[in-house]
Amino acid sequence: MTSPTPTPMLTSTAGDNPNFTTTDVDALLSFWFDGYDLSSGAPADPSLVRRWFLRTPEFARSCGIFTPLLTLLSTTFTPSTIATLATTPRRALALTILLTQIPRLLFPASPIHSVYDPLSLAVATHALSPAHRYDLEWKRSAAVRMWFLLPGGNSRDLDVLEQTLRRAEELVHDAGEIVDGVWDGAKVAEARNLLRFLEGRRDEVKAAEGEGEGEGVAL
Repeated sequence: MTSPTPTPMLTSTAGDNPNFTTTDVDALLSFWFDGYDLSSGAPADPSLVRRWFLRTPEFARSCGIFTPLLTLLSTTFTPSTIATLATTPRRALALTILLTQIPRLLFPASPIHSVYDPLSLAVATHALSPAHRYDLEWKRSAAVRMWFLLPGGNSRDLDVLEQTLRRAEELVHDAGEIVDGVWDGAKVAEARNLLRFLEGRRDEVKAAEGEGEGEGVAL
C-alpha cells in the first residue's frame, strides 16, 4: 500500500459547519483509511494496520496537513461543545480519529494529549450513546469501530474503561455473526485483539491506582 499523497485541507469553505466541513471529513477518512472500503466490513490489510500502529516518522510527517484543523478545533471548542460537530456517523468517525490519533503521531512525547483527549472522548461518548450508536453504521467491522473505542481506552477513569470494554465485547459478538452462512474468523480475531488491548489498559489503570502512579501505553 502506497503512502498517501497529502492534499490541501479546506477548513472554511461551504459545508454543514464552517469549522469542520464535509471536505475535511472526506480528506481525513481518505488519508487515514488509504483505499480501504469502509463499507466492506473486511479486516484491515496488514500493511494498513502497520501504518496505523508502527507510527513511522514518514507517516507522522504526512499528518502535518491536519495541524491547522487541530488547532482550529482545540481553540474553538470544548469537551461540552465539540460533539455538535459529530452529526453523522462519518463526521463522528473522522472527528474521533482526528482528535485521538493525529496528535499522537504529530506530538508523540508531548503533554498536548491532555488538550485533545477530553475532546476525543466527548465525541466518542456522543457517538456511542444509545441515542446515536454511530459506530453501528459499520456493525461488523472492527477496522472501523475500534476508532470509536480507543478514546475510552486512553482514559484513566475505570468507569469509562469498563464501559468501553462492554462495547468491545459487543463488537466481538457482532464480528462473529454468521452472514449468508459464512463465519469470518479474521474479523473476530481483529475484534478480540482490540478487546485484549482494552483489558490490558483496564488492568494497568487498576494497578496504577493501587500504586498511586503509572502511565501505560495509549493508542
